[in-house]
Amino acid sequence: MNDPEPTLELRVRRGGNAVLAERLTRALHAELNEFEGVMMRYAPPAPPGENSKSAVAEAVTLWAFLSTAATVTGTVLIQAIKTWAEAKRCTVHLTIGDAEIELPQGLDDAQVRVITRLLEERRS
Repeated sequence: MNDPEPTLELRVRRGGNAVLAERLTRALHAELNEFEGVMMRYAPPAPPGENSKSAVAEAVTLWAFLSTAATVTGTVLIQAIKTWAEAKRCTVHLTIGDAEIELPQGLDDAQVRVITRLLEERRS
């Protein structure tokens, strides 16, 4: 059975510390899973040899599925991720379709609007 394609993929990075990144990813999963209309799942691990990184350095990937009828908007979701990343002092790597984006600390409102637009286009 094929899984539906996620609306958004997320990976947390924290200075090369894979164990801390995994813990933070699990915390982000719990945080975002509270939003109505958002379903969070852990992506299956990549098969060995599919990329050049070692298994130790590989980050846990989250998949976010947003229903088209979800009450949460892309703006609310991206702002929540931004606020969470700033509080945890980490970077969140997003993949929205073919676009890959880093959410570093200190993201400004214009950047949030661009990312939200990508997310809303993907969602519809």
